[in-house]
Amino acid sequence: KTEITDQLPIQVNPVIQAGLNLMENLVRKSTMNLSLQLTENLPDVKANFQSLEQVLVNLIQNACQALESKEPAIRISTGISDTSTDIVITVEDEGRGIKEDHLKKILDPFFTTKQELGGTGLGLPISKKIVESYGGTLTLSGAKAGGACFSVFLPEENSQSNVKKQTESDFKNTEGNL
Repeated sequence: KTEITDQLPIQVNPVIQAGLNLMENLVRKSTMNLSLQLTENLPDVKANFQSLEQVLVNLIQNACQALESKEPAIRISTGISDTSTDIVITVEDEGRGIKEDHLKKILDPFFTTKQELGGTGLGLPISKKIVESYGGTLTLSGAKAGGACFSVFLPEENSQSNVKKQTESDFKNTEGNL
């Protein structure tokens, strides 16, 4: 069983690719304008691949659901923060934006603007908890002018102590299950 606490040094770009693969059908139905700008050779972050993928899937799903037609874009990017050594993953949409009175509640458990779509109000709070468990932050910006931009800031792996490096020997006793 994989826990959020099972954190190993990983690259963020393959996590984004995996999340996009899972959400491919929804993305194709939602927009004709997907922009992917992944910075190469980023430092590792200490995280759990599947849990971070869950965060990306949630942010991509929210971006798709915010679009009112197929013309508005979704932009996904990675890079290094301008103000720290954090690795930044950004998911931005040109959708309907988030109402002013919703901004303060958007990360609260059970707050949803998507009840008609079966929204539970748990996706963003769970994503925030996962990101914070890695020593990172989940932020929202640019929502007032229409569209939303969620950014995941994660400390680079070398900035954390007691890191277990993932090696080939970690996989040798797994009975063929990778």
